[in-house]
Amino acid sequence: MKKTLLLLTAFFSFQFINAQITYTDYGGQGWVIPINSNTAVDVDNNGTTDFYVNGWTDELGFVPITIVGCFSSPGFSVYTEFGARVLTQHQPGEMVALTPNNEFDFIDDNRGSVYQTGLGYSQGWENDVDYYIGFVVILNGGNIRHGWMKVAFDDSNFTTIIKEMAYTEPTAYYTGSIEVGDRGTTSTGELSDVLKDITVSPNPASDFTQIEFNYSTNKKLDIRVFNTAGQYVQPVNNTLNVGVNQIRIPLDNLTTGHYLIRFENEDGFHTEQLFVNK
Repeated sequence: MKKTLLLLTAFFSFQFINAQITYTDYGGQGWVIPINSNTAVDVDNNGTTDFYVNGWTDELGFVPITIVGCFSSPGFSVYTEFGARVLTQHQPGEMVALTPNNEFDFIDDNRGSVYQTGLGYSQGWENDVDYYIGFVVILNGGNIRHGWMKVAFDDSNFTTIIKEMAYTEPTAYYTGSIEVGDRGTTSTGELSDVLKDITVSPNPASDFTQIEFNYSTNKKLDIRVFNTAGQYVQPVNNTLNVGVNQIRIPLDNLTTGHYLIRFENEDGFHTEQLFVNK
């Protein structure tokens, strides 16, 4: 963030606030984003692009939007071997919190890339290893969301892979935080004890797909289809039986792409991938 923003927002309190967390699991293979795709991400689906993935030529990483979406970094002047800003590798349990003391360490006007073709990985980064990175999304009116992502990088297919993402509800500037790895107080468990034998067929699909599964509890189960940006795109008729269920999902309103089928009850969630090819 720039000093102009610092001056405009300095009157907000430094109070610590616990906030509700929105969490997205992108499934077993994750959200796979090709190099040079300049993929826009709207974290909270409010109509504003917050940052880009793989938006710098021949690099794998993240490009912020100034005073909108910014990434945590170990220092304002810490750069990779190929001139990008260094992203902080967070550990589960660490806190991501924007404060007056670390504001200029957040990547705001450069890119946070970890791999460049011809040069390989920057120091400390490896192929096909899961890492946690932190980010902040700045909203109109001086509010912010704190967030973290679980990501990996694949130099065989030249892709960035987002596996999980979580962010807080808005808090006033310089307030709030998120614990890396915190998925919130609800829907954090896996459903493997009660949701078994899941199949999605055909997959890839064009006109429809059918999910079949064995559900061994009478707790309400919500089934919804999301795109890889976390946007709800397709309702599912989920009148269920205890035991084996077969549900047909029409795909008339979906375009070619990668989607996630999310099963969720009061105890947790499970995600399956769906590929649509029209």
